Amino acid sequence: MMTSSQVLAREGVSAWVRDATGVHALPADAIGRQEGWPLGPDRLLWLDLAHPTRDVLDALSAAFDLHGLAVEDCLHVGQRPKFEVYDGHVFMVMHHPHGIDRGRDRVQLGEIETFVGPGWLITTHQGALEVMDEVRARWAISPDALTCGMPHLAYMLLDTVVDAYFPVLDHFEDRLADLDEEVFVRTDERLLMRVFRLKRELLALRRLVGPLRDAVLLFIRREGADVSRTTQTHLQDVYDHLVRLADHMDLFRDLAMGVQDAHLSMLANRTNDTMKRLTALSTALMTATLIAAIYGMNFDRMPELHWPWGYPWALALMVVVTGVVLGLFRWRKYL
Repeated sequence: MMTSSQVLAREGVSAWVRDATGVHALPADAIGRQEGWPLGPDRLLWLDLAHPTRDVLDALSAAFDLHGLAVEDCLHVGQRPKFEVYDGHVFMVMHHPHGIDRGRDRVQLGEIETFVGPGWLITTHQGALEVMDEVRARWAISPDALTCGMPHLAYMLLDTVVDAYFPVLDHFEDRLADLDEEVFVRTDERLLMRVFRLKRELLALRRLVGPLRDAVLLFIRREGADVSRTTQTHLQDVYDHLVRLADHMDLFRDLAMGVQDAHLSMLANRTNDTMKRLTALSTALMTATLIAAIYGMNFDRMPELHWPWGYPWALALMVVVTGVVLGLFRWRKYL
């Protein structure tokens, strides 16, 4: 049975310490011995788990007194964004859009769980995320990193994650603009399926942004965390961005619905045009059929039946009457 120190040393935990000289990475053996972990106002610790396991989370739970329910959330992917307050720390869940499958208009998301305590922060996620390197670079040069503590690092993580949603919305805006133009020249089923995919992705993103907005609002109110006035001001900016994102997503969903309605209207109009043409052709053929039916009656006294030119006369009459009917329909723009 490995000790908690051995687990931390072997399970690929990354650790960085922020002090007055900048950000320093701790080697694996130092992480296992918990060397350099004594924390204070001039020394902050960030632990990052790219592949959280039960053993390493239990070891960290023992070291930082993490709540069991929050630890369980880290082991089960698919949590909704939230902000929870426990004794000695707070727990947040957010989702980072780190790519777009442009062929299927599918957003690739990475779930990030975050523990924030006095002088320490722990993040867990499945697989490597470039956003962590970006946040670490911002943390290294931030003048408020030490004075504002770990809530400020949590703010920088939230800010970087939220900013990543805007390029995604730009992609959806461009796709909706393309579909809005195509809907008037194409009415095939593939166009409608693309609209449905966009609506589905926008709805999925909206379900992430809405709860995250509520979580940031709780963070702003300093519930369960010692949030400085500076960090609170920055979090307010993140909250404003989330409000904008939610509004834009609602707007884009309405636009997607408008494109869908336009597509269905165009399809209905083309169906009506087809029915009008078929009705005109059927009416024209009915006149020819009427003439054929008259001359097909077996009465004895029908002079035309004994004319030498009776047959050509009947055909010519059918052609003339059919042409007149078609001309009338064309004049009324039915054809």
